[in-house]
Amino acid sequence: MEPSPWLTAREAAKRARVGVKAIYAAIHQRKLKAVRVGVSLRVHVEWVDAWLQAGAEEVNPEAPGRPIAWPGRG
Repeated sequence: MEPSPWLTAREAAKRARVGVKAIYAAIHQRKLKAVRVGVSLRVHVEWVDAWLQAGAEEVNPEAPGRPIAWPGRG
């Protein structure tokens, strides 16, 4: 059986390597899409990845090395 692409907030936090509070904050701020299943929230793995990519920024563009394109970002 394949693992489900639907993650709990804790699983989404682990995938994004952030705290669970960051996941709930992003959902509350409507930056991360989620669905409610009963009293629980579920986040699709693609939504977590899209949220990370949307918030990504180059920290030090003058540093040596070639640029690496993020998938879906020109």
